[in-house]
Amino acid sequence: MTEKQNATEKPPYGLTKQQWRRIQKAAVKIDPRNALIACGSGWHDDPYHAYRNIPEIYKVVMKYAYARSPWNDVWVEFWDLPKKTRDALYRRMDKQKARQKCLTRKWYVL
Repeated sequence: MTEKQNATEKPPYGLTKQQWRRIQKAAVKIDPRNALIACGSGWHDDPYHAYRNIPEIYKVVMKYAYARSPWNDVWVEFWDLPKKTRDALYRRMDKQKARQKCLTRKWYVL
């Protein structure tokens, strides 16, 4: 997807257009070599905790992984990252055996 397509894409997860654009801009700037990674839980289909009233059907807890640049305060859910960045972060997590720790703890930061 091109940057122009991303800019016009409807914001997911109940986010405003400004919030979604900020996440998109942060996502393309994340360097997997020095990114901060955190794992946490949230409602299914709401990794950014943006929904006010979660329908009962979505009240299933999921595990999510987030990344951000050390100089940025915007956390980006892994599936909103470019594929190359996401794959590199997963490889880094595997080297540190962090995926299993993410599954067994409420929050984990590496």
